[in-house]
Amino acid sequence: MTNYAAMVAAVVLMMAAAIAVVEMNGRSQQAEVRLQTPMIGGSMMYRREGPWPECIFRHMTGEDCAKFIKTGAEDVRDNVIIVEPGDVVDETFDETRVLVYVDEYGYCIEPIPGRG
Repeated sequence: MTNYAAMVAAVVLMMAAAIAVVEMNGRSQQAEVRLQTPMIGGSMMYRREGPWPECIFRHMTGEDCAKFIKTGAEDVRDNVIIVEPGDVVDETFDETRVLVYVDEYGYCIEPIPGRG
């Protein structure tokens, strides 16, 4: 009887370990998918410098994101550009420009809005 109980305990323990590994693997993949662009400088404290991940995490429209950026970053106030699907974008880096990419419904998508 004890041999049977030990086998059952071992099987249950292995199943629990397998479930824990699968759960941890799923969480790490979700984290990679959620944020593909690093938050250099962090925008929570430095809204003037960017990037501005709030636009994506708060599911803002492109217009709302542009207003949000303009209230904190005065030097880019006249150069926040909303990029719609299919728009051609000048690839040259410009630190006084912020590109806000939106989907076909007008909501912000990655890459995270930032200078450039």
